[in-house]
Amino acid sequence: MYTLFVCMDSCPTDKLIFKNHCVSSCPNSDTAIYKRECVQCSQLGMYKDNQHCVNRCKVVQFKNRCFNTCPPDVKFAHNGSCIQICLLNASKVDEQQHDQGSLLLCTEKYPTNKFTFGNNCVSSCPQSKSLPLNGICTACHEVGKFDDGSKCVDKCRNLQHDFRCVDYCPYKFKIYNNSCVRNCPLVAPLLGLISNNYTHVSKQGCVANCPEGEFLEENKCVSWCFSRHFIYNNTCVEKCPTGAPFITDKKPNWYYIRNYDCLKQCKDTHYSLNFTCFEKCPHGFYGHKKQCIKKCPEDFPYINHGHTCVENCQTLHQGMNCYDTCPQGTYQFDETCVQNCPSSKPYNYNSKCVDVCPHFLIQNTCYEQCPYGLVGYQRKCLLKCPTEAKYRYNWECFVQCPNNTILNLQKYSCFDSCPNGKFKYQQLCYDQCPLQAPYYVKGECVDFCDGYLKGSKCLEHCPHFYDNNFNCIKECPKNSYPHGKFCKTDCPQSLPFTALFPSINNRCVEKCNNYELATENYKCILSSQCSGVIYDDTWCFQACPSQTYIKQTDGKNLCISLIPVYLMICILSLIVFINIAFGIKVWWHFYNPEQWLQRRDKSNETH
Repeated sequence: MYTLFVCMDSCPTDKLIFKNHCVSSCPNSDTAIYKRECVQCSQLGMYKDNQHCVNRCKVVQFKNRCFNTCPPDVKFAHNGSCIQICLLNASKVDEQQHDQGSLLLCTEKYPTNKFTFGNNCVSSCPQSKSLPLNGICTACHEVGKFDDGSKCVDKCRNLQHDFRCVDYCPYKFKIYNNSCVRNCPLVAPLLGLISNNYTHVSKQGCVANCPEGEFLEENKCVSWCFSRHFIYNNTCVEKCPTGAPFITDKKPNWYYIRNYDCLKQCKDTHYSLNFTCFEKCPHGFYGHKKQCIKKCPEDFPYINHGHTCVENCQTLHQGMNCYDTCPQGTYQFDETCVQNCPSSKPYNYNSKCVDVCPHFLIQNTCYEQCPYGLVGYQRKCLLKCPTEAKYRYNWECFVQCPNNTILNLQKYSCFDSCPNGKFKYQQLCYDQCPLQAPYYVKGECVDFCDGYLKGSKCLEHCPHFYDNNFNCIKECPKNSYPHGKFCKTDCPQSLPFTALFPSINNRCVEKCNNYELATENYKCILSSQCSGVIYDDTWCFQACPSQTYIKQTDGKNLCISLIPVYLMICILSLIVFINIAFGIKVWWHFYNPEQWLQRRDKSNETH
């Protein structure tokens, strides 16, 4: 195996020249292609751009090599070259974007379409200094404004913290005047819940006083005292002071913790017992003169339903107790409650003692209706109706069924209506109505239907059509037509003419045929059958209508309209008027005295 070198005048077109050798590609990174030779671009005063030598780089150059963006250790660009820092005569930095990347360009002054941020030119100000003021990116707080995330505003719509608009304060910060503060000021030293009008969530904030319904506990406004269970002057205290020794009980909260109000004295509606105020005295005690006592005094001996002592009962009483209604197991007798009615009023009716029972009586108890399984007769409850009153209606016995009720002869019962499929007639039920009352309305047979008939059923309104006998039908029969809902033999307005040769299903037509004429009573006849006059080739009349005249043609009397004659007369009259006016104008032109004298004077002057 050996290598053969051939001497040539020039390298092939697909080869490059390197040190008098033909090569496929340049052998090292320091060389590049120039005129099909591998050379060092710097020796020719040129720059290496990828694998070729160029006179000028497209973007920037560093150490005779072309770059799309400067390397990190020489990141600034000036006059097409990468440098470590910008020079004094070009100290401003403008960040420019191009297709292959970005450049930090050193310039003498900033472009007018960009903004200054520190020592850099930027197309848009960053969020930390979002306000472009006189071409300089400025923070909102530097001009006394607040940053809402997209722009500077004079006032935040919710809260502000460190000149930024926020929806919630950071941890351990409180709300004061729509600002987040770490410590409350002296003018609002208390902590309370403040409603957020934007988020509709209550958060802890600084307040001057606790709102109504809240209490002060250890510098905080609370809706319930948790550690100190007594409340005095809207403040949670460990015990009531001597100036307000009375306590009133509040209902427990969600944590089943009771609070007690400290009062100088109980409310007018409350009673006191051992310095405790009660709306109602405890069991075994009775309220009297704002105090709870064991026994009512002699001048107020009665006890009402509120466990208070009263002079007299306003309603009912049993012993020394007052009631609005008598307790269960007792009965009202005048103004007292008794366990047994006296002989003067021996009967119990609706828990009251009465002398007469107006309804049915069982063992001195009066019932408006006998209990289930019993029937009533002559104010007594019986197991069954007696023979003299054997008909039963609504659990009562009658000699005969009441009027307008129905008799069941098999069970001797009276009903208000017949079973389904039956018809009522003279207090009896029938499978179908009898001949003397053949119609039925609402299940009852009648001899006359004051409405419309659908078979034997009498209807107040007919849903479809009805005939001369007021029978409801779904459609009109042959040779009759609907006039509204009424089926009549007369032709309707939509088909007004009676056909000369009617069809099986229809004798009314919209118009007569071409060889037919319509008479004055809207019947179609043959043209030869017309014994009167013919009008408009459509009608056969006994006499011509107004504004027409008779003309005989081919043995027929035709009615001809006079309107064309009237029009012709008007036209001829107009022509005559125009001719007369024109003649008058010509005569006046030739026989006007003044013009005649002027023509004569001109003729004399000529001669």
